Amino acid sequence: MKNNVVSLLCAAALICGGFCSMPGTGISTFAAEIANSGTCGENLTWKLDDEGTLTISGEGDMTAYSTAATRYEVSPFERSDAIRKVVILDGVTSIASFAFLNCTNLTAVSLPDSLVSIGGDAFAGCLCQ
Repeated sequence: MKNNVVSLLCAAALICGGFCSMPGTGISTFAAEIANSGTCGENLTWKLDDEGTLTISGEGDMTAYSTAATRYEVSPFERSDAIRKVVILDGVTSIASFAFLNCTNLTAVSLPDSLVSIGGDAFAGCLCQ
């Protein structure tokens, strides 16, 4: 009965574009849909165009992210199959760990001179490695 309730909750979370974890099973699911724009740092914004180019602009560091499995704060880009190219504009100083984790269609990244750090596994699971 408990697993049936958890399964129903997971289904509801995924329909709403959310994250689901099944306690005690080690199974987690993250909906791979992404909005067209948003923020990814205190002074950073992003926009995804129809061709799959994600542009990040502003000044400063990207928000610190964790993986969907730990659910601290998951990157808005994690597991997105819509992202094909990332363009990070001058002024951005860091790319967070796990920022583009498992973006399986990501094949190209443009980095600015202002970038001083790239977190661990920022591009893990991407074709651009």
